[in-house]
Amino acid sequence: FAMTARSSFTAGGFGARFLGAALLAAGAAVPIAQAQEWFRWVAEPRFEDAGAAFGGVVPLREGELWGLMGADGAWAAAPMFEAVGRSGGERIAVRLAGKWGVADTAGRLVVPPLYDEIGTPSEVTPVRLGGRWIALDGAGAQLQGDIPIDTLAGNDGTCIAGLKDGVPVVDERGAAPRVTVGERPGGIRRPSEGRVAVEQPQGWGDVYCGAPDLHAHPAFEDLRPFSSDLAAARRDGVWGYISRYSPSWEFTPRFTAAREFADGLAPVQVEGGLWGYVNPFGDMAIAARFTEAYSFSDGLAGIRDGALRGFVATDGTIAIAPQFEDFWRHARGLAPVRLGGRWGVIAPDATAAPGHLDLPLAALRADGPAAAEFSVLPSVPHLYFTQDYVSLHSLWADPAGELLVTTLNEPQGESEVGIWDLSSGRLVRKVAAPEASQALLLPGN
Repeated sequence: FAMTARSSFTAGGFGARFLGAALLAAGAAVPIAQAQEWFRWVAEPRFEDAGAAFGGVVPLREGELWGLMGADGAWAAAPMFEAVGRSGGERIAVRLAGKWGVADTAGRLVVPPLYDEIGTPSEVTPVRLGGRWIALDGAGAQLQGDIPIDTLAGNDGTCIAGLKDGVPVVDERGAAPRVTVGERPGGIRRPSEGRVAVEQPQGWGDVYCGAPDLHAHPAFEDLRPFSSDLAAARRDGVWGYISRYSPSWEFTPRFTAAREFADGLAPVQVEGGLWGYVNPFGDMAIAARFTEAYSFSDGLAGIRDGALRGFVATDGTIAIAPQFEDFWRHARGLAPVRLGGRWGVIAPDATAAPGHLDLPLAALRADGPAAAEFSVLPSVPHLYFTQDYVSLHSLWADPAGELLVTTLNEPQGESEVGIWDLSSGRLVRKVAAPEASQALLLPGN
């Protein structure tokens, strides 16, 4: 049911097209100038620097060293690192004694600091040791064969992209390993969702990781990474969106700038310079009224009004009035913000516990009493993401976080609803529900 070990969902039913954390918005929509300060300080601004929240912690620099602060305002990992890099899942790249390794959210080293450079911690993590790029598995063990690059563009899952003497290279380390080298110099972007944007003489296109060649079509003037199955692309000076499964426009391109989709919305800039949010069907779900807007993360997105920054909810409600000098991405109810030249951490009321649940989906097991007559079907992303707002696969969690209801909808209409005990991770019961697309438990049942 989940492609990662842990996924965050907000309590309540949802059948949105995109699997993102829903938001329990506080209050009705109000103009920016009248918005209230709906948050509490986890750590008041006293730190020299900060990084993006991940895994329930925030990287903060105190003096010359970095640590990881938890949601309770206490150090999950006391300041000990010289620098921090990208985070992936529950891990983050850290530097000690001039070398890079990987730490978990408690600061425990899961990959020793031995390397000169490092990518994003992932299923396969690229690291540079001297003049060689090599790949590490999730346990930090070296995989066979060097990565044939001299410059890393990025990595995602088992896919690594970079350049060798200016020529694009894609190194796929998954079930069907393949190294693909371009025919001529050009640009390459970090991979995302199994795709890589590659620059060719006629412009930018995308190929899938493990493709036999790097011939991409059609050509765009620019192409951003895929997110939630869609990628922002520019042609003739205008931005729009294409799908992983078709290079044609999803809807009429008409924006002057565009960023990645998340939680079913993407920030776009319209004529005149203001930013708003578009949904996957091309409708402006949040009107363009911001000086700048950024992608959503766990139900909130950063926005800028003049020189000040705040946060907006997916329904367009201003969750936190613009008042900060800067911020990093919000995640799991935490957001690093800068005020008075110093960094602190806030917890927006819109995502405060107990509304926000952390469900260990990957631990669910169908070996309970109903195992003999129940088959766990994997998610089918290309079916899920190309359907309308009635999803093929839906999830619902009760507010107490004790039960999870899953709906598996097959194209032939042979749907099943499963009820899971989250304390044990076991299947409690399954019910045949032909053509059902969504299910939830009502109070008293």
